[in-house]
Amino acid sequence: MIYTIAMGQADDLDSFRSAARKLLAGHVDPADVAWVDGDASTLFRSTPPDKERIAFVPRAFVSLAEVVARHRDTARWSLLYQLL
Repeated sequence: MIYTIAMGQADDLDSFRSAARKLLAGHVDPADVAWVDGDASTLFRSTPPDKERIAFVPRAFVSLAEVVARHRDTARWSLLYQLL
């Protein structure tokens, strides 16, 4: 199953973190996630599993994510999730 995650704002790091927690908790492979702009329409949308778990990441990753979130590349969310 491919999970489609709609990102509302250009630098919406909080939405990314929320979705990433659920994806990690559901053991969703990065290849099974499609990150799209919030205003982009898709025929089928699916949401991540409704689970959350505590995930600890290095402080350096959080700093990197803050910088990457401000970038315009549409692949930024996918790349960040792959790094997780």
